[in-house]
Amino acid sequence: MTHRTILIALSAASFLVSAASAQSPGQNTPMFTKIWKYPAIENPYKAGKASPITVEEVTACTIVPPESLGYLGWVRGLGCDSLGNLYIWDDAYTAVWKFSSTGKLLWRNKYDSSHSIAQIHAVRGAFAVSASGEVCIGDFPTQRLIVLDDAGNVVHNFKIAIKPGTVTFGQDGSLYVAGFGFMYQGPYIYRYSAKGELIRQFCDRDSLSRLGDWSGNTGRLATDRHGNIYYGFYYPYRVVKFSSEGDSIMSISRSVPQLEPPKQIGGVIRSKAGLRGLLILPDETIVVELFTDSTVWGFDLYSPRGEWLKYISGVELPDKIWYRYWAMDPQYNFYFDIPSKEWQEVVKYKFVR
Repeated sequence: MTHRTILIALSAASFLVSAASAQSPGQNTPMFTKIWKYPAIENPYKAGKASPITVEEVTACTIVPPESLGYLGWVRGLGCDSLGNLYIWDDAYTAVWKFSSTGKLLWRNKYDSSHSIAQIHAVRGAFAVSASGEVCIGDFPTQRLIVLDDAGNVVHNFKIAIKPGTVTFGQDGSLYVAGFGFMYQGPYIYRYSAKGELIRQFCDRDSLSRLGDWSGNTGRLATDRHGNIYYGFYYPYRVVKFSSEGDSIMSISRSVPQLEPPKQIGGVIRSKAGLRGLLILPDETIVVELFTDSTVWGFDLYSPRGEWLKYISGVELPDKIWYRYWAMDPQYNFYFDIPSKEWQEVVKYKFVR
C-alpha cells in the first residue's frame, strides 16, 4: 500500500486573492456558457398570476406541482452517461427522468410501491450513473441499492449494511457506497458487487473523522477513468484517493479560513460550510465543490497529482443560482439543479477550459 499526502495550506489573504483572480477574465480562466434549462417554459405560479391548481408544500424551499403538468418535483440526484444523456432522480414523484443531451425527455419511470418492484421510499443523494447508462439509487430508509439498466428496468435490488448517502460505480460495475458517518462505525466506504455481495470495506476513520461525523453530513464519492475511487469529506477539507481495491494512493487537504467547524447552537449542530460535491473531469482534473456559506460557493481545481490549480467562484456562472446537486458529462457540460419556491429546474452549462 502506498500513501502520499499533499497538504496545500493557504492563508486567508492568499485564498481571497486566488478567488478574486479566478473571477476576472484571463487566458486560463474557465468560463461557463449557458445551453438550456428545463422546464424552459413560463412559470404559471409567478406572483400576480392566478394558479390553476393548489400546490403542496413539501419543504421550506420546494413546492411540488401536480404530476400531470410534467414538471420536476424534488431533485435529489443528477448523473450522465458516456453519450451525454442526463438522468435525474425526482424524490417528489419517486421517479427517474432521462433526457438527451439536447434536453429532450426520453423516458420517465416511477419506482414507488404502486408502480415498481423497487418500492423506493426516499433518496438522500445516493444516485449514480455509469458510462453505459446503468443507474444506481440508494433507498435511505430501507438501506437498499437498486440498479437499473439504461431503459429504467430494475436489474438488481439488495440490502446493504448502512443507510446510503453517496454512491458511485466502479469500472467493473461494482458499487461503492458511503453513508452518514455518525450513523455507523468502522470504515466509511463499502464496496459491493452489482448483485449485492459485500466485497470489502475501506477508508478507515482517524482523529479528523470525528469532526466530519459531528457535522452530520455525508462525504462524496467519485470515480476516474482508471477505476480509482475518491472520497471527499464534508469537513474538514480533505479528499482521499484510493485504488479500486481500497489502497490509499493520495490525500489532499487545504486550509480555507471560511470553512468553520460545526457549532452547537441551542442544542442543535450547525454546519453551513463544507465540501458538498466531487467530480473527476475526463482529463482527471479533480473538482471540489466548496460551500463557504449557505449561499456562497465555488470550485477548487486540482491536477491529477493533487496540485492545487485555482478557485472558480460561482459568480462566473451566467445566472445567479444556489444549487444542491450537480453532474458532468464527458463533453465538459455541467448540470445544476435550481430549487425554487415554485418548482425545480435543471440548467446546463458548457465548461470551457
